[in-house]
Amino acid sequence: MRKTRKKLLTASCLTISMLLSAFTNGVAVKAATVSVGLGSYTDTAPSGLALPPSTIYKTSNLTGAIPTTSWESSVLWTQYSEPMFAHPLSYKASSSGLEVGRPVGGGGGIAYFYGHTVDYKMQMSNTTTFADAKAEKVTDWTTDIVMANGANNFKATLVKGSPYTYYTFTGGNPRLVFNSTPTVFYGNSGTQYLGITVNGKHYGLFAPAGATWSGIGTSTITCNLSAGKTYFSTAVLPDSSSATFSYFQARAYAFVTDTKVSWTFNEAASVLTTTFTFTTTPKEGSNLDTIIALYPHQWRNNTAINPLTYTYPSIRGQMKTISGRSFTTSYNYNGILPNLPDNGTYNKATLNSYVEEVKNEPNPLSATDTYWNGKQLGKIAQILPIAEQVGNTSAATYFLNLLKSNLENWFKYDAGEGSRYFYRNNQWGTLIGVEPSYGTNDQINDHHFHYGYFINAAAHIALRDKTWASSSNWGGMVNLLIKDIANWDRNDTAYPFLRGFDPYEGHSWASGHSLFADGNNQESSSEAINAWQSIILWGEATGNKTIRDLGIYLYTTEVQAINNYWFDIYNDIFDPSYGHEYASMVWGGKYTHEIWWAGTAAEVHGINFLPITGGSLYLGTDPNYVKKNYDELYREMGNAEPDKWQDIIYSYLALYDPALALSKWNGNISPEAGETKAHTYHWIHNLNGMGTPDFTVRANTALYAVFKKGTTKTYVAYNPTNTAKTVTFTDGYVLNVPANSMATSNGSSTPPVNNYTSIPAKIEAEDYSAMSGVQTESCVEGGLNVGWIDTGDWMDYNINVPTAGTYTVSYRVASTSAVGSIQLRNGAAVLATTAIPNTGNWQAWTTVTATVNLTAGNQTLRLYAASGGFNVNWIQFDAGSNNGGGQTGDFNYSFAKQSSSTARITFTPTYGTSSYVILHYIVNNGTQLNVYMTSSGSSWIYDITGLYSGATVKYQFTYVKGGVQYDSAWYTNTF
Repeated sequence: MRKTRKKLLTASCLTISMLLSAFTNGVAVKAATVSVGLGSYTDTAPSGLALPPSTIYKTSNLTGAIPTTSWESSVLWTQYSEPMFAHPLSYKASSSGLEVGRPVGGGGGIAYFYGHTVDYKMQMSNTTTFADAKAEKVTDWTTDIVMANGANNFKATLVKGSPYTYYTFTGGNPRLVFNSTPTVFYGNSGTQYLGITVNGKHYGLFAPAGATWSGIGTSTITCNLSAGKTYFSTAVLPDSSSATFSYFQARAYAFVTDTKVSWTFNEAASVLTTTFTFTTTPKEGSNLDTIIALYPHQWRNNTAINPLTYTYPSIRGQMKTISGRSFTTSYNYNGILPNLPDNGTYNKATLNSYVEEVKNEPNPLSATDTYWNGKQLGKIAQILPIAEQVGNTSAATYFLNLLKSNLENWFKYDAGEGSRYFYRNNQWGTLIGVEPSYGTNDQINDHHFHYGYFINAAAHIALRDKTWASSSNWGGMVNLLIKDIANWDRNDTAYPFLRGFDPYEGHSWASGHSLFADGNNQESSSEAINAWQSIILWGEATGNKTIRDLGIYLYTTEVQAINNYWFDIYNDIFDPSYGHEYASMVWGGKYTHEIWWAGTAAEVHGINFLPITGGSLYLGTDPNYVKKNYDELYREMGNAEPDKWQDIIYSYLALYDPALALSKWNGNISPEAGETKAHTYHWIHNLNGMGTPDFTVRANTALYAVFKKGTTKTYVAYNPTNTAKTVTFTDGYVLNVPANSMATSNGSSTPPVNNYTSIPAKIEAEDYSAMSGVQTESCVEGGLNVGWIDTGDWMDYNINVPTAGTYTVSYRVASTSAVGSIQLRNGAAVLATTAIPNTGNWQAWTTVTATVNLTAGNQTLRLYAASGGFNVNWIQFDAGSNNGGGQTGDFNYSFAKQSSSTARITFTPTYGTSSYVILHYIVNNGTQLNVYMTSSGSSWIYDITGLYSGATVKYQFTYVKGGVQYDSAWYTNTF
């Protein structure tokens, strides 16, 4: 969201003027018209419309739509660049080279910084000045930048989440300039590698074999590349130990050449799985693995991650590392609704009177720019279903027609018109709404904020009129808006892939150009969420699961980022000197407690709550945090109620205590510009009637929610299809939902049926069908865990085994003793017994596994505490017929399936310890790969990814015993 701008504090105290574009309503030229179904847009620039710059700083290798609204965008918009934050490093291109550094934290009060730091500047031995910096290649989270002086140039590959920077030189050698003389802790002028310390930070410098060094002992070090070799890399190191240096050196020549994100949504389990893939090319040797630094939202609650001991500080909190070429995250998708149901404690006559107030407004869609017209569309879209619920047919018809006529006006271009149409800029590859606002035109700012409102309104029409929403009618224009803000199709080069959504940081950015000293920024994370929930609604309403799953990916991922980086609900992101419970704006290099205009505390907080919709329930992920955020606002108001946006604030407060929110709100409060009294009254009263969201229960559909008040749950689901559907919730409750309707139940009218979870599946420990002696408690990993487990206590779980066979059962456990033991029982039969380790804390979680043979069909399995003294968070059953292993005189080893595409190989020495273990493996008689295994307690582990059922894996170990290196026999398993 954007209002009147003010100067923002930056790490370098740089003042950047953000000028809003002037726009002339008159169109002097007759534009070309491009038809899309019943709609159209123009691809000829209207007279008077300020456009993005005609010069784009890129090489000819970068083709297609221009990536904008990203962390690296400034390099495309200006001759060099502003700071680019690819945590744990930051970069800035200048006329004298590429600045590289690891930022260090500082500040407090209104802002906390990890501003750009220069640890070294990369130049060339034969030139120290460069004409410009140009983007040559942009992948999902890498950017290749070329800096040249005539025929002399170097290319730098910047990788988000990597400690490495990769270089290729043409016509000269690497020349590193430091602001002080670095200390060399490894190597000398004749070694291939150097380890240096500068500004209290450690770097590895990795050259080709045969290279030498000049300038050691001065502030400028030049690498004399060996003949015919052009590559060079550096890495910021966690410490200066020789072991660390060797570990990073072994992976320094696997240059990252591509990165890709992919996602899948398991509708049956309501789980989103995202895969991050790094493609590497070995410059020396055969190693392909790199070191990957993960953000907290990636490593948190991720049992598939076994981090190394190396970590990095960052503005996003501690980054943990892994070695490899890919990793996955899995998040529960907790559903959205198009609107809340008719389950409120309100008086319907009063509610209807509020509906009539909006119906009688003289011109509710009067704005002609994309932002304010968009907010007005959102306002009408939210009151439309309320009018239907109170039986006000005339108001509902009026609102629906109002939405249609307004969008049809925007979605059709007529030559000569002055406003309410879209222009496509082919040079940059973007749609610009006319009239624009807040730099949506010349700066390509905020497109997801603005267009999200349009998509939401279109989705509410589509839920009621599928013909209107067809691609041959008006739906084609809606799909183009989605393409503009989040193009999901890599083959469609008319728009950049995902535009402003940062797949690695897990959230979106707002500035099109990122021309700030603190990198890119996003203020209203909730308006980003509005766009993503609108895409889910549109995909569901039109039956397009590709678009729906795109929305679920964006929505679910950004919710995780918001809870970490805007709200810090886990209390490990914000530095104590910041002094706030909440960040109103997140930047590449800082977080702040201010907004783009001189707003009050209510606006500083409310900007990340609005608009309140059926997709806003995520704001109640942690009700105690809701209270904490509200209490801070109350203090900032001088222990008084908010002076603005009271309806937004109290709608948020209702996610903690609906009755308290209801006591504060009244009909005399003036609505925020995108709100109505009817919607606020409806929202708070619904939560008062049903309770707050219950995120421990999921459903096998996209449009659902569960609420809990006391011990009573209310199940809600919306069915946008033309046939009735049955929705099954993960606690076993079944809800029948008529076609094109919403259904609700408090669980009393229809008993749960088919209360068996089909495996493979992950089951929350608290979802037992019966138990003896245990209790539940809040879990740091989210939701609840089962605790107070003593010897003899048990929990029963109803599962369905589709095929008899061998399965892996995993338990997520925590304990402060080393005597715990779980038995998995089927009646009197003990299927497996698993020891529980001492994890050091009741909330320090680890995963233990066992192999069990299960018969087919419905059955009740009992988790029995053979020895008590532990907690359980969840149980997971995976197909395990492809597990194996054995033992020798020196070690035990195992091959165990971790997921549908990943196997873990474990090596456990029985003779003592090994200083390292190398795994050699071959998949399906392909190329042999050689990787260092990762130390994990007394064992060594490595995950092989990209497998499929039936794949053959042959593997061998190299290990150290008594100072002597040994090779094991070869072993073979079928996945």
